[in-house]
Amino acid sequence: MNIGYDRDTRLGRYGQSGYLLVVSMYTEYDRDIRLGIYGQLGYLLFVSMNIGYDRDTRLGRYGQSGYLLDVSMYTGYDRDTRLGIYRYSGYLLFVSMNIGYDRDTRLGRYGQSGYLLVVSMYTGYDRDTRLGIYGQSGYFLFVSMNIGYDRDTQLGIYG
Repeated sequence: MNIGYDRDTRLGRYGQSGYLLVVSMYTEYDRDIRLGIYGQLGYLLFVSMNIGYDRDTRLGRYGQSGYLLDVSMYTGYDRDTRLGIYRYSGYLLFVSMNIGYDRDTRLGRYGQSGYLLVVSMYTGYDRDTRLGIYGQSGYFLFVSMNIGYDRDTQLGIYG
């Protein structure tokens, strides 16, 4: 999903256990809000795009398995550090992206229609880079790599 413009938006690929876990978390240069494609177990879990107003916040819509997955990621304020909540088809799509620095990096809890989809992408420096655990329907959609330090890094379970 090369999303064009300059080279800043091109995806990188990361594989694990024979399936595509994360494709691109490019967060550099201007507003650092570009996301990528996430796959698990052979299906597309999340598709994110270059989003941004001056070209960083434009909405992207992506279809998968015959249904439309809406990925809207306006994050407000300076657009770099705050969380955004998005709804589509009666369930909550939550995208956390590059929310860096101090208190902006902490996870929140969002529920809607009993279905929670969270994609956390702390792509910042020290504690901003930690992920968490997200549950859906009794199984893990995303398994973390939270590895300690202060209490901000402790695992959280969302379901």
